[in-house]
Formats: sequence, C-alpha cells, structure tokens
Amino acid sequence: MVCLAALARASASLGQPNGLDEIALPAPVAGGAFDDFDAGHSSVLVDDGLVAADATAADQLPDQTLLEPDVPHGSQFQEMGAPCGDPCLIQDDIACCPTGGPCHGGCRPGCLWAIQADALVLWRNNIDGQPLLSGTNGSIALDSGDVRTAAAAGPRIGLLRSLGCGRAIEGNYFSVGGIQGSTSTDGLAAPYTPIHLADIAFPDIEEAEYTTRGQIKSAELNYRWSQGTRIIWLAGFRWVEWNERGKVEMQAIGAVDSIQSDVGNDLYGGQFGCRLRFWDRGKWQVGAVGKAGVFQNSAYQRTRAQVPGDTFGPINADDSNVAFFGEVGVNSTLWVTRWLAWRAGYNFFWLQGVATADQQFRLTNFGTDTASIDNDSSVFLQGFSTGLEARW
Repeated sequence: MVCLAALARASASLGQPNGLDEIALPAPVAGGAFDDFDAGHSSVLVDDGLVAADATAADQLPDQTLLEPDVPHGSQFQEMGAPCGDPCLIQDDIACCPTGGPCHGGCRPGCLWAIQADALVLWRNNIDGQPLLSGTNGSIALDSGDVRTAAAAGPRIGLLRSLGCGRAIEGNYFSVGGIQGSTSTDGLAAPYTPIHLADIAFPDIEEAEYTTRGQIKSAELNYRWSQGTRIIWLAGFRWVEWNERGKVEMQAIGAVDSIQSDVGNDLYGGQFGCRLRFWDRGKWQVGAVGKAGVFQNSAYQRTRAQVPGDTFGPINADDSNVAFFGEVGVNSTLWVTRWLAWRAGYNFFWLQGVATADQQFRLTNFGTDTASIDNDSSVFLQGFSTGLEARW
C-alpha cells in the first residue's frame, strides 16, 4: 500500500497548497523543453512549464523576471484571481501563472482541460471452480475452473478539469464485453453424470462443453489534489457492473440438452486512491495508480434449462450485499507535442462479493420453481491499454 504509506509520511502537510497543477501544459522555455529531452526539469507538466522544479529555476531562464503582485498576498490578492497567491512569471511580455490559473494583471491561464481516449484489452483469470459433470470412474469430467478466457477490447474515456493549485475534477468510463472462454470433456469415462445442475437428471451425456461470456463496465467521478510533485490523491464515487452468462451444452444420444445461467451485479459506492509519478524524464513519465472502495452490490441470477421437447424456467433470484472493487495500474506517458501524448499501461481489476454464473446452477430447483443466489464469488481481470491524451 504505497499510497497509504505516503499518506502517513505526509499527513502533516496534506491539504497545504503547493502550486502543482497536474494537467497544466508547458510553454517551451528558451531552447525549448521539448527540444532537450529533460531540459533540467523534473517534469514538463509541473505547473505551466515556466517554473523549474528547484527554487533557482527562474534564474536559469533567460530574459525572464518575476512580477511581484501590486497588491499584498492574502484575501485581496485571492479575489483578483491568483488561487494560491503566487507571483506571475514574465516571458516575452506575456504574464503566465505558475499555478495554471489566472491572476492579477491579465495573466494567461494554463491548460484547464485534458481528455484521454484508450483501447482497453482485458482477459479473466482465477475463475472460481465448480464441478459440473463427473465420469463413470468418479472423476470430475467438466469443471468451470478450467476455463481460460480470450482477450476482449473496449473503450476507456477520461475527462479532467483543472481547478488550479493542483486540484482537479476527473471523470472516467470504460466498457469491455465479450470476455469469453470455454472448456469441454475429453470423451473419457463417458457417459457423464450431472453434478448439481439444478434438479434435472440429463441422462446419457456423451460429451459436453461449458462456455462463459462476461462484460465489465465502470464509471467514476473523483476530486483530486496534489501533494508535492509526485503524489496525487483522489476520492470520489464509482459505479461498476459485472454481467456474465454461463452455459452447459450436453450431447446426449440423439439429443442436445442445455442449462444456462445469467447473472448481473451493480456496484455503487465511494472509493479512495492515489496516483504516483516515480520516474520522470521531461517528455516521458512513468507512474502508477491505485483505487479501492467498499460498494453496495445489487445482484440477480436467472437460470433456464432445455431438453428435447421441454423448456424449464427461467427462474429468478436476487439479493444485495457488500462488495469490494479495486484497481491497480502502471502507466507511461510520452508527450509527442506540447498538447498531445501517447499513453500505454497495464491494469488489474478485482471484484469480490459478486455473483458468477457457474455458482448458480446448484441453487435452482425447477420442480418447486424456486431459486436462491450465491453472490460471494470473485472476478479478477487484467490486461493492457494504449491511447492518446490531449490537453488545452
């Protein structure tokens, strides 16, 4: 928990304005921060790029002077627009604010908006095992835990609005569907016997296949604030949805039987996290992000079965419970122009306390038209992302 450790070390200074505006873009200094790879800066994204990381940076920039405010720092100066009471930096007769916001004397604001558009590619791991069929020798012939899913892709969009002084509001959304995989019997020890596939016998099964298809969606809105030049804290509200379909198809003598379960999970709640920048070469930064929260989960399951000439169900069940959702990622950003960057990263998502399709078959009884729901399973997803970021 790097973020929590950093919080403990920095608790004394948390909440103090520090002048870092994470989304402000640089105006190139003489020689150009984008001509020299690192240009002696700790980051080209610190403030508006006119102030270097150390206190002597202004002395290193040619033909630049600090314009002291013509009104005292404090409430009067704040009312005139300088969000942190910082002096303005003059370059080529243009006043620019280190905090990226407007201040007295007609200072030009820095970048206020950022938008990110990525392709997110995910696959599922660690599927909870559930025996579905057994062979004549007593061995497990079909188990949902043997499924390995293929990669599926979807969009991830982010929008950020700077509030100055290292503060911002950000919103993010992503959706990845078609996360699917399958496993089947090997033909040995047939015919197979169902294991808790509802209350249907399904006789004379010669071969069978279990398939699963899942979809994850997420939307979040966060308030974020900077601490120093390396840490950005965030807190906000998040919605996560996990939907899945699991189906067992069984080839019997002269017939095809099947049983299918659909589940849905809607998670709502608050989250807390942070972003870290741990490697910086001016145009190129590498960092990490971690978010986690406790959520209210509204889950349902709907199961149906089919044999030649007859259909059973669907039978529904639903329940609410407390669930967990966490996200961890490593990311890299390479600025190719003053306003456009290429992004790449690797991501992990973990849901705990959710309903999965394979756990519902045993909880359905078509004879009594009743069902319950198991919403205590986990889903683990991982994958990579790549895309672009623009700031203005």
